[in-house]
Amino acid sequence: MKIVKPNFFLIGAAKSGTTALSVMLGNHPQVYISPIKEPNFFSKDIDISSFSAEYRKITFLAGDDYFRQKPLKKEHLSFIRQEHHYYALFEEAGDETAIGECSTSYLYSQVAAREIRNFNPEAKILVILRNPVNRAFSHYQMALKYGLTNLPLTEEVERDFKQQEKGWGISRLYIELGMYGSQLERYYQCFSPHQVLVLFHEDLIENQEDTFKKICLFLEVDPLKPELTGSYNEAALPRFPWLNKVLTYSGLRKLMKENIPEKTRKRLSAAFFTRENLPKMSNDEKEFLLGFFKEDIQKTAMLTGRNLDHWLS
Repeated sequence: MKIVKPNFFLIGAAKSGTTALSVMLGNHPQVYISPIKEPNFFSKDIDISSFSAEYRKITFLAGDDYFRQKPLKKEHLSFIRQEHHYYALFEEAGDETAIGECSTSYLYSQVAAREIRNFNPEAKILVILRNPVNRAFSHYQMALKYGLTNLPLTEEVERDFKQQEKGWGISRLYIELGMYGSQLERYYQCFSPHQVLVLFHEDLIENQEDTFKKICLFLEVDPLKPELTGSYNEAALPRFPWLNKVLTYSGLRKLMKENIPEKTRKRLSAAFFTRENLPKMSNDEKEFLLGFFKEDIQKTAMLTGRNLDHWLS
């Protein structure tokens, strides 16, 4: 087997634009992105055996059959646990300068920073952060979209936060995934400052070209204009909530995703979901969420040297 080690990692945060960013990077001729966008290999503290039945039914767990394909089919997320499978994700890499993957669990994981450093101490770490209040709300919208909850925002977040057993694949982690300060600290302890680039979701939205240029310079590739067509992971509501819930909890949604061509899936999705009457956060709900994050936002501002007062307003 050809052994190629990735030299950069986009580590999150979840619901902050990593999918769009991975598409832009994948379209750059000097960048190679793993065919499984999120292999989550270095999150060794995430125990697949503890995943909830619900999470298992919506998650692609790549096995030997997947790795027999040549070339490997593109998938969004999996949890690779065997080293030879992980290396197989990079066998198709050629002479690209930047070779990487984009696992959002690496920011949340307690051990991923250390594991990545042990694997490749020269690795570059790319982070994109989003206002944690908006991140949590986007996460909630995703749960609504796939029929994972029908509770109002504050009830759903409180229920999840107070859940006795929590973790990736066990609970939603609306709050925990937005605690960037302590998460970033782990990377600053393992890597030198010049190896870590922290970006912000609002910059990617408002000034995409300059933000992508900054990423290219960090990865030491030509600063090309980003190529991005369409939107990714947009919020939507199911037109048929009862059917949506059945598809999710029966595992049929996962089977359809694995076996129906992408173009057909997009047509079905357009017919099945609507962006009309999407819920919006009230001021009370914003204040409720902000109460969890105020202290950590100040810590994140200190670590990154970025004024984040607008996150607190």
